[in-house]
Amino acid sequence: MAWRFVVFILICSIFLIFITLNLENKCDISFGFMKIEGVYVWVTAFASFGLGTFCTILFTLFSRVSKKLRSKSGKPGSLKSIKRGDDTDGSNAS
Repeated sequence: MAWRFVVFILICSIFLIFITLNLENKCDISFGFMKIEGVYVWVTAFASFGLGTFCTILFTLFSRVSKKLRSKSGKPGSLKSIKRGDDTDGSNAS
């Protein structure tokens, strides 16, 4: 568990260095129908990182929920039917 904290500190340090080196750098962001001018580069990086984290969390939560639903259903090929030893093709091979 301590190594996760060290990795977190390293990532925060890298972002801090990135921010200090780019305090005055600005960029324009175009969404196709709208353009935002003069956005700081570090704001863009943090927004991208935050959006990626949010999407990853949603993906992880929905995949866990769908796995639980599949295992509770007991359909052939699911984890529950494999654990019981049910045949998926109906044959009784001994």
